[in-house]
Amino acid sequence: MRYDHKLPLRANHILNLFFLGLLLILIRVWYLTVIQKEKFSEESLLPKRRTVIEPVERATIRDRFNVPLAINKIRYQAAVSYASILQIPRAVWRWEGKKKVKTLRRLSYIQELSEMLAKELSLDPTEIEDTIHAKASLFPHTPFIIKDDLSEGEYYRLKMLERKWLGIAALRTSKRYYPWGKAGADTLGYLGAISDREYVKIANELNTLKAYVKEREAGEPTLLPKGFKTPLEVNERLNELQNKSYTINDLVGKGGIEKELDEALRGKCGKRVFEIDTQGNFLRRIPGARPPVPGRRAVLSLSIELQAFAEQLLATYECEESKKEAGGLHSPWIRGGAIVAMDPRTGEVLALASHPRLDPNDFIQKNGRVSRWLENDSLIAQIWDGALPLSRELFDAKKRVFLTEETFLSWEGYLARVLAPASSVFQALLQIDTLEGAVKLQLAAEALLKLSGQKEMRELMESLYPPHAAPKEREGNLPASLLALVDSRLFSISCNKDRLLLLDLCKLIANREDFSLDLLEEAGSLSLFAYRSFCQRAKEIKTLLREELRPLFHETTFKKWRSVHFASFLKERRKEEKERKRAPRPYMEYLIKEEQEQFLQFWKRDANAFLLAFLLPDSSSLDGPKPYPEFTGFERANDALSHPVNSGYAAVLERAHAKIKEELWRPLAEELLGLSPSLRSSFLRGLRSFEELFDPLWGRYPRLHHHGGVQTTKDLARAFYPKTGYGYGRSYAFRQSTPAGSVFKLVTGYAALCQKQRESISFEEINPLTLIDSIQWAPSKNSPSRIMGYTLDNEPIRRLYKGGLLPRGHANIGKIDLPRALEQSSNLYFSLLASDHLKHPSDLSQAASLFGHGERTGIDLPGEIKGNLPDDLQENRTGLYSAAIGQHTLVVTPLQTAMMLSALANGGDVLKPRIVNLLASVEPSGVKPSLFHLPDYPFKDPLSLVGLSFPLFTEALKAKDFPFLRIQTPEIRRTLFLPEEVRQLLFQGMQRVVSGSRGTARYSLIRSTHPLREAVQTYGEISPYLTGKTGTAEFYYKPTLDAETKASLKNHTWFAAIAYPRHVSEEGPWDHPELVVVVYLQHGETGRNAAPLAAQIVKKWREIKSGNRQVSP
Repeated sequence: MRYDHKLPLRANHILNLFFLGLLLILIRVWYLTVIQKEKFSEESLLPKRRTVIEPVERATIRDRFNVPLAINKIRYQAAVSYASILQIPRAVWRWEGKKKVKTLRRLSYIQELSEMLAKELSLDPTEIEDTIHAKASLFPHTPFIIKDDLSEGEYYRLKMLERKWLGIAALRTSKRYYPWGKAGADTLGYLGAISDREYVKIANELNTLKAYVKEREAGEPTLLPKGFKTPLEVNERLNELQNKSYTINDLVGKGGIEKELDEALRGKCGKRVFEIDTQGNFLRRIPGARPPVPGRRAVLSLSIELQAFAEQLLATYECEESKKEAGGLHSPWIRGGAIVAMDPRTGEVLALASHPRLDPNDFIQKNGRVSRWLENDSLIAQIWDGALPLSRELFDAKKRVFLTEETFLSWEGYLARVLAPASSVFQALLQIDTLEGAVKLQLAAEALLKLSGQKEMRELMESLYPPHAAPKEREGNLPASLLALVDSRLFSISCNKDRLLLLDLCKLIANREDFSLDLLEEAGSLSLFAYRSFCQRAKEIKTLLREELRPLFHETTFKKWRSVHFASFLKERRKEEKERKRAPRPYMEYLIKEEQEQFLQFWKRDANAFLLAFLLPDSSSLDGPKPYPEFTGFERANDALSHPVNSGYAAVLERAHAKIKEELWRPLAEELLGLSPSLRSSFLRGLRSFEELFDPLWGRYPRLHHHGGVQTTKDLARAFYPKTGYGYGRSYAFRQSTPAGSVFKLVTGYAALCQKQRESISFEEINPLTLIDSIQWAPSKNSPSRIMGYTLDNEPIRRLYKGGLLPRGHANIGKIDLPRALEQSSNLYFSLLASDHLKHPSDLSQAASLFGHGERTGIDLPGEIKGNLPDDLQENRTGLYSAAIGQHTLVVTPLQTAMMLSALANGGDVLKPRIVNLLASVEPSGVKPSLFHLPDYPFKDPLSLVGLSFPLFTEALKAKDFPFLRIQTPEIRRTLFLPEEVRQLLFQGMQRVVSGSRGTARYSLIRSTHPLREAVQTYGEISPYLTGKTGTAEFYYKPTLDAETKASLKNHTWFAAIAYPRHVSEEGPWDHPELVVVVYLQHGETGRNAAPLAAQIVKKWREIKSGNRQVSP
């Protein structure tokens, strides 16, 4: 055998490699045990710790007299704690005879628990079991809510069952409650679930702050996050967010004070830290706990009683105005308005009322009324389909009660809101009247469109009805019969836009695609009004049937599908998650979505079959219970839905009959009986609901919504409701702006007087202008040469003045100076004042900005708008004249007007309106007392016997709580130049408005025109204490869709008043203002109608201050 000399060398190589590997392992061990020791030591502790968050109740909100406005009520909830269920072994082995059998003990227990909870809480046991497996198991140590708002009896029954059944958690938590209901809702706001966007925003802010702190602690150069000035601010904000512990299930403020002070009201959650074993069981408490810190109670400047009274006055105005123009076209269903009451010495807002108003409790209870306050598509659909009425809140001043007036939207009511009764479109619809007329007009127009070769109906109308063309000039080769039919309906309409509108309205009420010639022959004589009513009844019945069928569908079809396909279905979903690299979702979410899709398919297929079964139990008679007929919509014999009689579907129809009054559905049933059996299903398919309106319109209408430039019949159906809504949740006091009207003349007067005062010495010389306001007759009231008044030299002042048109005003005012111009609200005077007595037109805008116009007041409420100041006064002379009297592009809020008037009343201080008076709470100091300086501690005497003068128990070192109090003080934004001479001249004019012989708000005038005797009487009592200014802001209003009807000139009315504790005259005294009140009423008549409301507010405030208060709703 030959010796291999390379063998030792190879062995050495192998040994070297072995030792090298061993060396690498030793180096790695050393690295992990020495270098990475601290890191892995911390990580090794993480799984053994669990932090439990202790929630804290949201702080209350109270008014200035400590009356509760937002409180917390007890709420009972049923929950499942999966951590307790984990104590039951997953599986156990037991002997059955000589065979050992594995039993799934935990699964069996969950099934039994679900059955028991379903019986106690009237829920579906399968849904409870799915919830436990799919959701509660994901967060085992957090009780998962399975039913909210339990009754007290249900809660205590579950509490007793907690001892017998592992996993049951009967919780007693709190929910927000607003005891005054709608009063102050726009100011208080409401709570809602935190949105994904808000949650992500908070999470991103946390991550940014944590990253900054980590980089800074590592000594790396880093920039401060945006909005922070020092690292200390970053640490404080980070601690604040971590302490608040926002979760995806949290409720946060969604408006008003609840939103503005959300962080202060929430408080800070506490936490307890526990050591746990490998299975997640709690072993013991470990240091690191933090007690919960309650939120800070907010005390507002509002008087809720004054607030509620102001809202009552606005609802009274709404009631009285509705009586004047009941059913009138040009009056919106809800007019709206606002009242602001403010202390001019401190800036405290005492009342911030707006109408209409919402009920914040509806958002907590999550009931169906929420859609009314949000004014979303769901509300529009329900009103159109007849499920909900149009409603408005009124106050009956005689009976002293709030009323809710309701009216369901019929076809007549819809037309009255989108067309003028005298319009040619409205008259043409009355002539069409029937289904046959509406459908044949559409068919004829479409036939002409096709034959003419035109692409759009608009082009066809322009070719058929060109301006100034006779009919014979445009017939061409088109069939005379079709032209005659179209002309009979469209020729009398003068505008092509309105002709298209008529066609679109016909399409809305009766789409030609829904009618065959046979159906049109049998049902064509049905009136459009009756047909629209049938659409609403059909929707009502189908909605009820749908809700009745849903649980039956779940019990039969879906459960059957689930038993066969669940495993493959879930496997497919998990596969999709892996492909898209998404975290696994609870399978319940997939099941719920799948069931909804399957039910929707079923309902789309068979809804009309069930509707027909409901309406016609027997085709030969409507009387008595009869067997349900066969339907072509149920072809699949193996489907559980193959016939309404099967699986309890007949019982569903019978229950539906019991819930709907017979007089509601019988006319529709009788109409079906008059049709051939083969046409009944076709007729029912044509009864479209709001959601089934999707056909594009032939015309285009600026007042309608659009989607990607396309308008549909759904948009046309929505036209009865204002495009921006009626203003629920958008306070007219500070979230919507409007022209200031004649109240702004105070600013114009102030600007001119201040410039004049700097030039004058005596009081007599400060009046900037005197003229004769006397409008002369002219053939045309808008003629540029019309004489508006005269100078003192008898020179005529014509409407076209220095390149601009002067606004029209009141007739025969006469000779006036500034106080008399304010007294009689002369438009001519203040227009010339701005034109000829200001050094520069922009001085007017600058004066307005000094008072706070064109910028937010800074009130601690979200959503405030700043209004607008005109920026074209230099080149637009007509705009300057209009702006001087509160028109043009000048828009303000009632709150800005109150701030302006307060500055005049208090001598020139522009105060920030204050809504929050103080924040108060009891908070832990965070500083523990010294161990050796405790005055008292447990077992002090026994310890002293053994020579110990300090406690042995650290529990004695708890940090003490201390009261927190933040009182808001008046904040002066700026101080105006307001000499006493200027102030006195302005106030003389304001006093004349109320008490002068020709004042626009004099008592004698109001007594003869105001409809409410009580309000007039109060005004007579209070007017000697008032100075004020009326205002009428004109605007063009056009609620209709037809082009023929022109916009009409309407008024928003104002009255801005300052109340004094003593009688005032032209000489004052002006130095102790008591209250500023601004009343703003939409679609009013004159400013004097608002004056009694201001007087009633002043009287009510005096009663409240004297101790005559109402402390409960």
